[in-house]
Amino acid sequence: YRATSEFNLFVGARVVHLPRHVKEVYGRLLVQEALCMQVVVRHANIARGADKIVHLEQLLDLVESSRSILRTLWHHRWLSHAAWGESLPLIVSIGKQATALRNHFAPEPAPAA
Repeated sequence: YRATSEFNLFVGARVVHLPRHVKEVYGRLLVQEALCMQVVVRHANIARGADKIVHLEQLLDLVESSRSILRTLWHHRWLSHAAWGESLPLIVSIGKQATALRNHFAPEPAPAA
């Protein structure tokens, strides 16, 4: 939850500096993705056992879409290199935690007969 909260703060601080025409599209999408991440983490925390996997997969999808939006902003130079570099550890941290939890709660494969 902490990593998604930090990412949300990062997004809020960066979106306000985007050009107006970019902010309306990409900024809105990025804010929505960041907020959804926190909601999905809450749902994953509430779920028990293997029921967490669905939420963790959804979180990984949100991480990937956020990374794509940030990459697009950086590629078009609407996001500074420093901000791009600051975003990477946040995104990677969320992705690693979600992947590790997904692997932990994944059901054991059935033994071969």
